[in-house]
Amino acid sequence: MPQAELLRTELLSRPVLHADETPLQILDTKKDGKAQNGYLWTYVSGETTGDSVVCFDCQPGRASRYPDGRLERNPAHGWLCRVPHAEKRRQYH
Repeated sequence: MPQAELLRTELLSRPVLHADETPLQILDTKKDGKAQNGYLWTYVSGETTGDSVVCFDCQPGRASRYPDGRLERNPAHGWLCRVPHAEKRRQYH
C-alpha cells in the first residue's frame, strides 16, 4: 500500500480531525505551462499528545465535495468533514 494511503488510513482512525484549504497556483503542464487556481487541502489529527498525522490533497476547488472525496464516514463520529468549528462557511454545510 502506498505511503499516502497508509497515512490516510491512520488519519481516519483518529477521533478528531482538522481540515483547512489554502489557495495556490497550480502549474498545468498540459496547457503550455499556464497556472490555474487551486487549493491545497490539509488534514491534521487533533491530538494534544503523541504523534500527529498530516495529509495533503491538491484540488481545483474548496467545495465540500473535495474533503468528502478524501474522508470517509466513520461510525464513531459521523461525517468527518461536516464539523466546521472555526470558519462556519456556507459551502461546508
